[in-house]
Amino acid sequence: MIINTEMLLKFGITFGCVFLLSVLLLHWLIPILKSKKVGQKILTIGPRWHMAKEGTPTMGGIGFIVAILVTLCGVSVYYFICHQSELLLPLALTIAEEIEAGLRPALVIGVPVGFVNVVESKETLFAVCEQHGVPAIVAMGRKGGSNVAAAICNALVYSAAEMLDPAARGWRG
Repeated sequence: MIINTEMLLKFGITFGCVFLLSVLLLHWLIPILKSKKVGQKILTIGPRWHMAKEGTPTMGGIGFIVAILVTLCGVSVYYFICHQSELLLPLALTIAEEIEAGLRPALVIGVPVGFVNVVESKETLFAVCEQHGVPAIVAMGRKGGSNVAAAICNALVYSAAEMLDPAARGWRG
């Protein structure tokens, strides 16, 4: 297995920045949300120990989203300032480059959702996989996303277990 240490280091730094920003934002955001009484209501039909969660802020995810966006913007600005904007390749092209460099995964599932140049990226990924004999499932066009990837993975698991027939999985219709 080929491990790109530079890419791993960049991922670690990016993850560390997102984590640190999340902690700082949530440390600041949670008291504000509590003061505005943006919290969850607990119904009395649940367990009594659940009542302790009454008033817990329910919009804390905003802190994570903002931290991710700020970090991505910061990374993008850094690469543009350092004249390395070609390093901001879509993941599909990064995988294609790694395959051309010798990586041979058992299977590539390429279903990223529509971003800039997504159609060309998917076509390039599929062509590189085909050229190097790497099996690939690629959704051509602008459609895709994690739900499509999950459906493909589920179908592969069912197929491997010879359980494509819903009746074989215990479904009774």
